[in-house]
Amino acid sequence: MKGFTTLMKIAIMAVTISLVAVLVISALPLVMGGVNVRTDEDLQVTPNGLSVDITGKYTVVSSIDQDISDLTLEAYLVSRDGSMTKELIKIGPETIDKDHPEVPLVIDASIPMAEVALFFVTDNMDNSEPGLVLPVTVHVKGTYNSNLAGVDMSMVFNIPLSDTGSFTATAPTLTGSGEVSHAEVTLSGLSAGSMADQIMDALPPGGTEFTMNFGGKELIISIDKVGDDITLDVGTGDEANDSIMSVINDVLDAIKDNSTETVSFDVAGEHYEFSPSDIESADPAVKENVEKYMTQIEGVSDSLELFLKKYAEMYGGA
Repeated sequence: MKGFTTLMKIAIMAVTISLVAVLVISALPLVMGGVNVRTDEDLQVTPNGLSVDITGKYTVVSSIDQDISDLTLEAYLVSRDGSMTKELIKIGPETIDKDHPEVPLVIDASIPMAEVALFFVTDNMDNSEPGLVLPVTVHVKGTYNSNLAGVDMSMVFNIPLSDTGSFTATAPTLTGSGEVSHAEVTLSGLSAGSMADQIMDALPPGGTEFTMNFGGKELIISIDKVGDDITLDVGTGDEANDSIMSVINDVLDAIKDNSTETVSFDVAGEHYEFSPSDIESADPAVKENVEKYMTQIEGVSDSLELFLKKYAEMYGGA
């Protein structure tokens, strides 16, 4: 799993996090005349288990002789067909009083690595032409003059990862009921020196793996690096009977029911486990950890569902 975690960290840190934060902050003075942004605390990016935390502090300085209300800056991923979105950063809404024209904007976001990676694969795996991009939308809005005027603008940045890279999918394995129990996608043909190529170079050779167990069922996500290719492999421990989504949904149902049964997973060589019922724990640290794990599982579930839907459509499945 070490390589999988490394891929997620590098992909988000180098491609998404820092660029998106800079784009969000830089967009405000571009679209709102009379407004500038001052850096108080530099952007900090910190790996945190299955997520990356991003923090920073800025001050918005307005020279407009009016109050500005509902000032919001956000960045998110939108798929090429518009069917998928993934929020990355949101700041605000904030109000700037004309008599107190300096307002702090604090970035304190946690971005799940697996979700962004699955989004990227899903959006690019059926490209008819070579080339990989990460589409980032920056949205800035705010009103002034007693809400009679304002700005509401979105800017799309297609961050290029490789001019030549492409995905190749393998036909899925289906359960007896026709649901996907094993999926495999390979990334290859990256242009030398591209951002995606640099990500691949940072990965250790050989296979890596993430596993989640619950109620006797197992979900396995692995990444194999062979030469210049990376293969993403997602499957269950019993591919004849357990679909990928059935294992995920069993965990989500346990979370919903505050089950006392243990959910365990191994990542980056470390073992984690928790019980959904611990969400009611009186210990703040225990409660915070369980909430973090449950949020991550729910987010990965949504991303996996989108990935599997497109994957099945590519092969005429349901």
